[in-house]
Amino acid sequence: MTSPSASSQKRYGITRAVIGGGRDFIEISRAEFMQLQRSRRNMLASLAIEELLDCVVENYLELESDMLTVSLRHGMTLDWSWNAFVADKERVNRRLGNLLASARQLMDATPQQLRSVYGPDSRAARGLKKAQSAAYDKTFGYRLMEALRNYTQHQGMPVSEISFPQSRARVKGRMRWRCTGTAKISIRELRDNEKFKKTISDELASKSEIDLLPLVREYVAGIGSSFNRLGEVMNDDVKEWNATLRGAVARAKETFSVGVVGLKAVEHDRDSRTYTQDCWLNEDPLDRHRALARKNRALHLVATKYVSSE
Repeated sequence: MTSPSASSQKRYGITRAVIGGGRDFIEISRAEFMQLQRSRRNMLASLAIEELLDCVVENYLELESDMLTVSLRHGMTLDWSWNAFVADKERVNRRLGNLLASARQLMDATPQQLRSVYGPDSRAARGLKKAQSAAYDKTFGYRLMEALRNYTQHQGMPVSEISFPQSRARVKGRMRWRCTGTAKISIRELRDNEKFKKTISDELASKSEIDLLPLVREYVAGIGSSFNRLGEVMNDDVKEWNATLRGAVARAKETFSVGVVGLKAVEHDRDSRTYTQDCWLNEDPLDRHRALARKNRALHLVATKYVSSE
């Protein structure tokens, strides 16, 4: 920590870290500088959580998209060879593996980001953990996917069968062939595996077969619910950090006639132009945080929706 006598020898301000930008300088207090530094650090931690969640979302969308793609191909062509089916099964397994791995990364990394913001045993971390436990207890899909993540990492690929059933359906007054795709998990293989989680194995005993995608949707919806809860807990803090940083940028825009490219809050010795501490004050991370938060806040509803081109 900087001593009071040392801090009195420092100068704090908002400037532009570009050639000739040092002439543009808004004097601020040490307390204002520390607040800007803290707000930026916390916003970047919050952005990191949003980006981890977005990785889960995009992997989920790729899984759904690939199932639609292979269903379309098998419904509209006669490429029903054994090799085509195996290739499509591997494709779905790859997408599922990506989704489960990114979900695990989200679960592991988020508490570390929260710790960097709030310290250990925070209200935000406790709220997230409680919401995750509630999702786990509530839905079989959430429990199964957590167990499948361990299975996929250490044992093998979970999807054992892929099929493309067709049925007659009336669409807009006319009869059509409805072509769908189904990925299934072998209950026998999972239950015969001694390393597969026993409580989930016992739940599988009452089921004849497992259709993958409805359970994946339950899992993703559970993740969405949990992180919506986290967003609610952090909302006031995020608003405060945003206001602090955007306020500094707005102040610079009003003061600097040449723009705010390279904008920074800085600390330097009074007899030197060398920065001893600094932090960037660009709004791009704030805009990205807002965009991702808006984009992914309906994730908890995925189990209630389906997409069709009918």
